Amino acid sequence: LAKLGVQERFDDAESARTSAINEEKRKIAEAKAAGLFIVDYEVLAPERASLTYRNQDGSTEQHDVNPPWRLRLVQPSGFHAYISAQNESGYGSVIVRLYVNGVEVKTAQSSSKYGIATASGRL
Repeated sequence: LAKLGVQERFDDAESARTSAINEEKRKIAEAKAAGLFIVDYEVLAPERASLTYRNQDGSTEQHDVNPPWRLRLVQPSGFHAYISAQNESGYGSVIVRLYVNGVEVKTAQSSSKYGIATASGRL
């Protein structure tokens, strides 16, 4: 019976994961049908990172965050996506990723002390 309980928890987790993937596909399809793009920014760093990014309105924002950090925008063609992050930890690497409609299109990494990684592109 104990093994059955583990299997049930695994099945529940797998079902939740499948539901999340299907929901993600639905959101992307809706955005595409409306002529829009889903843009995700992602930042990975050991502890703290200082970010600069282009926001939903096309303005620039700056924030200090505790990675992992992720932000989703829905944007029209022509939007210039931009994300830059500086590792404030003094050790380790900082990685930025830019996704468009769920596909990773740009990645940048810096392994230098207090390094900066930047990814950008026009939709």
